[in-house]
Amino acid sequence: QSLSPQRRHAAGRSTATQSPSGTFWSPKPYRPCNVSCGGSVQSRDVDCEQLLGSGELVVVEPRRCNRDLAPATERPCGVFDCRAYWRADDYSECSVTCGGGSQSRRVVCQRLNAVGRTVVIADARCLNETNEAKPAAVRECEVVHCPACWKPAPYAPCNVSCGGGLQRRDVPC
Repeated sequence: QSLSPQRRHAAGRSTATQSPSGTFWSPKPYRPCNVSCGGSVQSRDVDCEQLLGSGELVVVEPRRCNRDLAPATERPCGVFDCRAYWRADDYSECSVTCGGGSQSRRVVCQRLNAVGRTVVIADARCLNETNEAKPAAVRECEVVHCPACWKPAPYAPCNVSCGGGLQRRDVPC
């Protein structure tokens, strides 16, 4: 902001915060809040003004006004809980490299509260507020066929009790 004198007429100006030097704080309107929920801060400009003998007001350096009487330049806004929503993490790796396996992930209901913190809340809140079913926490994966491999069975007993004999076994693929 420029400290060059800005002049305007002082008609109807309250002097409740006026100092003996004729200076006073002049708060401007708060800027719009940048959120509707989750908490934020609105700000505004507050000028130090001086009333001239002609009835005109000029903006002067802030040090000329009484700091103890300065109005707030910020205030909280949007201090409401936001709507609940589902948050799903990424799926884990598949539990197998071939055949049928599964993947899992964490799925929670959460919201941004009135002070800007993300909090986990009961699933019922998401079901009620979003009208959406909870996303799946487990899914099937790796339904490709496993490569062929030999699976030898145990040997059968020897076909003779002494001398040279044979033992057989199945080795399926």
